[in-house]
Amino acid sequence: MVKVKISITFKVVILSNARWLLQILENTKDTELDTLRQSLLGVKARFGKLILQWIPGDSNIEGNEMADKLAKLGSRLEQEQTTITYQEAQTMIRIAAGESWKKDRKGFNAKKTSTNLAEKSNIPLYIKS
Repeated sequence: MVKVKISITFKVVILSNARWLLQILENTKDTELDTLRQSLLGVKARFGKLILQWIPGDSNIEGNEMADKLAKLGSRLEQEQTTITYQEAQTMIRIAAGESWKKDRKGFNAKKTSTNLAEKSNIPLYIKS
């Protein structure tokens, strides 16, 4: 009797226009991203290959506009109030700063002054003590 093992591998590709998030995932050891990293490793373990690919936000890739609409709808849903650690607050601020920078960069004017990040981000912070 001969045993035959067949292994099927799938390639999962996640496209993101959030280059800063992909860079943070790749270049930082911050523990606040461990849950996301574990989820991504689970996808890789289940399917065999996982690729995280950056695409420009204004690219004409099928599904990109629908993904943007769904993300906007999700961001408008009521969020439950939870407490976060100082590290998590830092990450949220870093993410908001990246988004703020991207928006400011589109219509960049050297004479324009920057505004307070807390005013721009609209992120409620509940910090654990």
